Amino acid sequence: GCVPASRCEGHVARRLGGPIADSRKMMTGEAGRTAETRISVITVCFNSEATLGDTLRSVAAQTWPHVEHIIVDGASTDGTLELVRQQGAHVAKLISEPDRGIYDAMNKGVGLASGDVIAFLNADDFYADDGVLSRVAQAMTRERLDALMGDTAFFDPERPDRQLRRYNSGRFRP
Repeated sequence: GCVPASRCEGHVARRLGGPIADSRKMMTGEAGRTAETRISVITVCFNSEATLGDTLRSVAAQTWPHVEHIIVDGASTDGTLELVRQQGAHVAKLISEPDRGIYDAMNKGVGLASGDVIAFLNADDFYADDGVLSRVAQAMTRERLDALMGDTAFFDPERPDRQLRRYNSGRFRP
């Protein structure tokens, strides 16, 4: 079954061409976690200088202490790598090389990950607040979760208080 959204609110904010969203629904599974649950956050990017800074700051600000941030860059030609060097002191692993698309890049990140939990946070995404990964890790331990699934709400980038649309994850089941 699904964990009620009220038990683990505000998982991720997503900006896609400007709008942001909030992920809230979790699905139960069999795997247990400990208080030291390590979360590998994989960010794939290509020429993402304009948006990657928000992503880097968002992951760096997380209060959960066991976070491994992995950046998989597709050989960017803009200032993406310089931005990571300037703002990515927390980044555990960085690779920059040509890939065969976003899923190839994601698989490279998974291959580098050492965490108990793997999260994908793309280069134009950011977490809703600095406690997201703490709530995720705690919920995964408490509820023995294997997977997370979220509702997504898109907001107007010019007026962040104005929701444009919402995708509901409630129709999906394990």
